[in-house]
Amino acid sequence: MEILILDDNEATRRMLRKIIEEDYTAANIHMASSYQEAQWIAENSNIDLALLDIEIGDGHTGIDVGRMVVEKNPDVELLIISSHPEWALDTFEIHPYDFHVKPIDILAFKRSIKQVIKHIESAKASSKVQDKGAEGRLLVRTKKEIYWIPYSRILFIEKLQKDVYIHTEDDTVAIRQNISDIENKLSDSFLRVHKSYIINVDHISKILEHGDRSYEIYFLNSDKTAFMSRYKASILFDRLD
Repeated sequence: MEILILDDNEATRRMLRKIIEEDYTAANIHMASSYQEAQWIAENSNIDLALLDIEIGDGHTGIDVGRMVVEKNPDVELLIISSHPEWALDTFEIHPYDFHVKPIDILAFKRSIKQVIKHIESAKASSKVQDKGAEGRLLVRTKKEIYWIPYSRILFIEKLQKDVYIHTEDDTVAIRQNISDIENKLSDSFLRVHKSYIINVDHISKILEHGDRSYEIYFLNSDKTAFMSRYKASILFDRLD
């Protein structure tokens, strides 16, 4: 679960993060104090949930950030947090899941977080069931070709700049598509281990740890490798155990 917290007050950001981490220790939480920071995070992460303060004091509002995040990830859910309840009507255009007034009612906020995360996870599960296809293949399109790639043949999927590369043992298909959209179509054999890599767990042959606590993943019958961030390592190791 990738969560963005936008607030120009550092103490508020820390408080919100602490509240969420009490119940969702595996959540990957990104902190931003401005539109520019939130934009960088949205461009480099697959944000599932964004908590947005309205007044951020940099010439933009949390509504501006909401529009931007939704544009980059149409499936994102938004929670609005503001000291001004009269702004609730203005947020309708970005369709927030909920609106919380500062000072935050922690119990009500926790209930809201629980509900929205359950909604996100249910939507993801439904999307996977719909998009897998009866034969377990991934449908992708280039400008001139259409591919049906069996999940069992995919080693990993890699994002490089604006392109996404689907690597199999003997081929690589390059497409112009959002890696998060592809992730939602994959079977349970796949795991997002880095903002730019999704791996097929069934094909792992070796994991090499580097000094900076990043990891390189090797695959059976291939000299291709993928990278894993230290934040995702514990999730993969728990799954492999």
